[in-house]
Amino acid sequence: MSRIIRHRSILFTPALRVDRFRKGLDTAVDMSLIDLEDSVAPTSKQEAREALLDCLHLHRATDAQVAVRINSIDSGEGYEDLMYLRKARRAPDIVLVPKVESSRDISAVDALTAPYSANHRYYALIESIKGVDNIAEIAANSPKLAGLMFGSADYTRSISADICWETLLIARMAIVHAARTCHAVAIDTPYFDIADLEGLKEDCQKVKRLGFNGRCVIHPSQIETINTAFSPSPQALMRARKIVEAARQSDGNICRVDGEMVGAPIIEEARRLLAQA
Repeated sequence: MSRIIRHRSILFTPALRVDRFRKGLDTAVDMSLIDLEDSVAPTSKQEAREALLDCLHLHRATDAQVAVRINSIDSGEGYEDLMYLRKARRAPDIVLVPKVESSRDISAVDALTAPYSANHRYYALIESIKGVDNIAEIAANSPKLAGLMFGSADYTRSISADICWETLLIARMAIVHAARTCHAVAIDTPYFDIADLEGLKEDCQKVKRLGFNGRCVIHPSQIETINTAFSPSPQALMRARKIVEAARQSDGNICRVDGEMVGAPIIEEARRLLAQA
């Protein structure tokens, strides 16, 4: 049976900070990510790969979720990252592929990793105009794609805009729609103002309503807020149970719950919510 991947919160840690990664494993974050890309200077890439193995070889609970962000596959750095992953005694659950602009990017990574691990699953980081434009093709032609992640900093730079709700909305909706077509999860961009937990809470609630399943974390102080936001509320679970029970009693036909008529799509969503919980 394949392992269930949790994805409400994904904590990014520079590969060079093995101590910080170790601490992250002891938090309530759903997934700990070792970053070889943006948080590592070009002159430190090889040192980061050696530290990557130290991170992957740390003792961790059997259910701990770990991901690795490699460098762009178009660069020689991305290839070297994948060669180092072959040396790991325990592979990551997810390989995050940055700057994805076509399904060929995912296929190239898969071709390099398949000989030593058939179990790798991938998240594609969408962070450019071209990536958003080609997102349907990426989703349709990447069978081992487990998630689509949004990178707002590079995306807004590519369209010469500020990071704000209005400029991100089109890209966010494109990511959610594409993720649903290939049964993948949609992971939102980080919230960069670390001290503004109220703003983070509000923003998480808004992107959850768009259909996102989780969010990147750039500081441990954000974990609780993000986990809470992307978990079903007690009220939502109570209503879902009512809907599923009413559907059972009506043999799956349209039924009435708390004065509202409930049909097949709402019944299916209630079942999905209970399964998620």
